[in-house]
Amino acid sequence: MTPVAGAYELVPVIPEGLFWHAVDFEPLPGSDDEGLIMTQEGMFYRARADGQGEVTVFADLTAKVRPDFGTEEGFLGLAFSPDFETDGAVYIYYTPTGPRRTQLSRFRFVNGALDPASEEVLLEIAQFAENHNGGQLAFGPDGYLYIGVGDGGGAGDPQDNGQSLGTLLGKILRIDVSG
Repeated sequence: MTPVAGAYELVPVIPEGLFWHAVDFEPLPGSDDEGLIMTQEGMFYRARADGQGEVTVFADLTAKVRPDFGTEEGFLGLAFSPDFETDGAVYIYYTPTGPRRTQLSRFRFVNGALDPASEEVLLEIAQFAENHNGGQLAFGPDGYLYIGVGDGGGAGDPQDNGQSLGTLLGKILRIDVSG
């Protein structure tokens, strides 16, 4: 399908060359015009969707995140709590430094930014390869957090994780994060 001339306008949101490996954009709850831009290496930037104003650092998790730009490791997903404006909770799924695994953590928003020291690890899943980690996070209408977990790696799901009930790999998980 060919785009229709004049049907849309491209507006640069990020100054050219500010960072590399952008992987996600999420609207900031409670704001009509701001969102977060996340990078594979664990940098989170706050920016206006109209491209106006200054781009600022929302969080720097690069000391916690293990990115590998030749694979699919690093920052994988983010979801704001449905009650973010009152509880300040942010859920992040990523590959941490250390043994190969994926991790779901809850962080808190403090004084206008994400506080890396507030991390609570909620779930860790051992991974056997550097790809197929998944990472989509979203809260459902039932209040549960849904996580798309990859099959663990290798072409064609060689360990049949997507077909096995004996592993969390290759699943959509539904988690009650309320405690």
